[in-house]
Amino acid sequence: MVLTNPRSAYIAFDRYPSSKGSATHITYMIETLRDMTDQVLLLSIKGSEEFSKKGFVHKEFDEQIPNFLRRATRFSAWTFENLKKEHGLQLVNFRDIGGGMAALELPHMFPVFEINGLPSIELPYRYPFLDKGTLEKIRKIEAKCIKRSGKIIVPSGVIRDSGVNIGW
Repeated sequence: MVLTNPRSAYIAFDRYPSSKGSATHITYMIETLRDMTDQVLLLSIKGSEEFSKKGFVHKEFDEQIPNFLRRATRFSAWTFENLKKEHGLQLVNFRDIGGGMAALELPHMFPVFEINGLPSIELPYRYPFLDKGTLEKIRKIEAKCIKRSGKIIVPSGVIRDSGVNIGW
């Protein structure tokens, strides 16, 4: 399928396709966007499985960068480079702050932040020695994504209910 002028994009700093539950969620969201806007551009981390595309174009980030923060930063830059080429995009749905920062740089797109988790909450469990200054920078990026998004989607009641602590 060749996109002539995609009107929506979905950004996921997740492997797609994969056997993780997030991949199922991503599929449903892409299908919803496709039903709304006809053509969808998916930007994600390269997945581990083959799949048949269901009415969307998939661009995969495939840089092997071991350092998580460097990989996230590079994904954000890659996302921006891909989005800025798509002048017809009207709606961009993002699942992560890196994708969000890229999308928020392009004011002609309506940004939707789908909060499935926040790095400031999750990263300290995975990287317990993460610098407090780095976490504070991440919190500021999260706050910017929340504040500047035109719409926020929170599929999890637990995350939604914790929103009092993160300022939304």
